[in-house]
Amino acid sequence: RFFAPMLKAALQKGAFIKHCPCSPGSVPCGYFNLNLQRGCPFDCSYCILQAYLENKEQGIFYSNWADLEAELRKFLAANHDVRIGTGELSDSLAYENVRPGAARILELFRGFPEAVFEFKTKAAAVRALVEAKEVPANIVVSWSLNPAPLIRHEERLTPSLPRRLRALADVQSRGYKIG
Repeated sequence: RFFAPMLKAALQKGAFIKHCPCSPGSVPCGYFNLNLQRGCPFDCSYCILQAYLENKEQGIFYSNWADLEAELRKFLAANHDVRIGTGELSDSLAYENVRPGAARILELFRGFPEAVFEFKTKAAAVRALVEAKEVPANIVVSWSLNPAPLIRHEERLTPSLPRRLRALADVQSRGYKIG
């Protein structure tokens, strides 16, 4: 059901790491978003991205990785014991089969054991995670799981519940923490 959209490279002109935009008036959760890409190929009826993103183009990938690494080193030197994740402006693993990036994230965060990194996904593209030589202890992989009828009718173009559960089991069997 998945299609390969046109993918584009772009420079991230702002910060890569941002505070989670908590609800107004609520206590901040302490979570940080790491924006590596924007846009999502999944067609979930309830997704905030459909209203939030001004540009509806799918598959915009930030190519200035050296800037990301420098920002992350500086950020983690000043902030200890933090939670950082992708998944705010795109599903963390939705493009993994057409634009792999998970192995690079694993390698990067292996160097920052004091920070917890979370992939947030509905995808089943976990090959890089399963085939990693070493599973960093600070990596969490979290899935959105819903009943099959809801997936079929509201989460169009996403993997089925059985495929997500197989991916989750594969990742868990390698020793990753699961959310």
